[in-house]
Formats: sequence, C-alpha cells, structure tokens
Amino acid sequence: IWMFYNGKWILPICGFLIGWITNWIALKVIFRPVEPIKFGRFTFHGLFLKRQAAASETFARVICVEILHSQALWHAILTGPNRNAF
Repeated sequence: IWMFYNGKWILPICGFLIGWITNWIALKVIFRPVEPIKFGRFTFHGLFLKRQAAASETFARVICVEILHSQALWHAILTGPNRNAF
C-alpha cells in the first residue's frame, strides 16, 4: 500500500491492523481450544492449557521464593511506608 499511496496515515493504520491481527491469532493459539480435540492421531489443545500445571507451579515458586520470602516480608513490615500500622 505504501508504494502506491504515500499518505502519512498508512503506516500507523497498517501497523495497528497487523498488530491487532497478530495478537488475536496468538491468543487463539495459546488459549483455544479449551477442550482437547482429537483429529486422527493428533490432539489439538491450547498451548497454555496443555502446560498449565507446570506454568502455575513455576509461577508459584517464583512468587514464594523470590518475591514473598520471609526476609522481604519482615523488611517491608519493619521499614516499609506503613511500618507505623504494625
């Protein structure tokens, strides 16, 4: 389109449309189909849903070990902005 019409609005509009379509396809691939669908020897399932247990385990470990560990909690309680409330 840019080669045929040199309007200043072409690139932002085309970028928006391509980005929107790409994000839509990515979300469909990640989360759809919710229930596994068998097609011959192949099973189709959303990519995230297939690995949801492993992803939730990793997410929980990161939250507990790296963010909400006891030292960080005590530091926030004793020196944080709301220390007077404790």
